[in-house]
Amino acid sequence: MAWKYVNGVNFWEGPFSGEPSHGSQRVESVDQLELLGNNVRGSVHISWTSADRTVQMIEARTFGFTLPSPDSRYYYIDIESQFISNKEDAVISSVDIRQFDWGGYGGLGFRASRDLCGFSDRLIVSSEGTISHEVHGARGDWAAYCGLRDGSFERSWAGFALIDHRNNPVHPVPFHASTEGICYVGTAPTRYGSLTISRNSPCVFKNRFVCFDGETDPTLIQTLFEEFV
Repeated sequence: MAWKYVNGVNFWEGPFSGEPSHGSQRVESVDQLELLGNNVRGSVHISWTSADRTVQMIEARTFGFTLPSPDSRYYYIDIESQFISNKEDAVISSVDIRQFDWGGYGGLGFRASRDLCGFSDRLIVSSEGTISHEVHGARGDWAAYCGLRDGSFERSWAGFALIDHRNNPVHPVPFHASTEGICYVGTAPTRYGSLTISRNSPCVFKNRFVCFDGETDPTLIQTLFEEFV
């Protein structure tokens, strides 16, 4: 989970941004992990802090890891981030896509190892159960991608899916996707405009990340989406 800019402070590259105003996520506390059957839950508290030590906003992030059964070919992680502005309203934004077509990123994303790159036909998005291969910039309930596992003697596939909750501030969410050179798929709530988080009104994002063996099963991902929301 990373935003490009919070109140103009670059949190994506941090000190490597080359910009005068940059920041980092500081983990202030980690709650004890809790094991409940086939589920592990935990939470962390994070301060989004600029280089001058100004806290732009705070985040309570909870997560739950679930393996449906010992022989399941997939597991999933439910992630909830609650953001609260520390002082005045916090404005979250990204690189303007009208200026740079590669902009608009920021939110919950997954960057895979390079051996998964190049299979653009394995990148799909779904909205209201309709599957499309036009993913970058498209809005959807979820997006999924799979590629060849490194070192597999046969064509052994593996992949992941990002599921967006219907109650999120921007839904269906635009996706930012690239499978050439780097393999990255992420939700991009600020692709078409900034978000404002009020100090007195927490902003909550809920997502489910699915990791699976084999090729993408759209029926399975759609079922996991429906269960999640």
